[in-house]
Amino acid sequence: MTSAFVLAVGIASAQTADPPASGPQSPPSARPESFGTDCCDVLQIPAAAFVPRASNIDWDYEGFGYIAVTLNPNSDKDVFWAPVQLPTGARVRLLELFYYDGDATNDISATLRGYTGAITPGLTTIATVSSSGAPGYTNAFSSFVDYTVPNGSTQHAVVINIPSATSNLRFKGASVSWQRQISPAPANPTFGDVPTDYPYFRGIEALARSGITGGCGSGNFCPQQFVTRGEMATFLARALGLHFNVPPS
Repeated sequence: MTSAFVLAVGIASAQTADPPASGPQSPPSARPESFGTDCCDVLQIPAAAFVPRASNIDWDYEGFGYIAVTLNPNSDKDVFWAPVQLPTGARVRLLELFYYDGDATNDISATLRGYTGAITPGLTTIATVSSSGAPGYTNAFSSFVDYTVPNGSTQHAVVINIPSATSNLRFKGASVSWQRQISPAPANPTFGDVPTDYPYFRGIEALARSGITGGCGSGNFCPQQFVTRGEMATFLARALGLHFNVPPS
């Protein structure tokens, strides 16, 4: 008989159907709590977090947190950028832009990019969205993407392009929707009693490599062994990074 903990691992390691790689520009119908592997957590990036990419760009706040460009000699280039900080292994799904577009000719666009290197960085375009076809005070979503944040020197940023210096083009911010995911299964097992074809192999390996469990001893995991309340408390405390503060006496 499997323990409740192993059953939970099995449920967590099951893969759900992914949204299409492209399709309707709309968010998931529901946004669950922050923990878990369902889509999505949302990283909000307000306009105040963006900075001009050139010193000769003038801009101003247009009320309620919106930013408009008042002078842009580099109208063919991206105007503002803001860093994006996501955990390694995060799976990026959507980019969202909040804006006002009252310009019949020009559109505001936002692009999520990955940069590798220092002086001359390599560049990866992850997601793009613009105000095209949706004027007024509103928001727009990119198509669904499937990008995993790598572990290494890649940095990420959202860049905003406002091609015309006018109060008819303003942005209030952007957001990045992402989800947690379980690490891919390794080629070789950590525990002698959890082979690669074991149904819960991937989840157990993720726990081991995250430092949440060291097994039951002698190089084994004992997947069929019951878990005590004390062991469950240790699993959860390690997984969630729980700690306590001793109040001053």
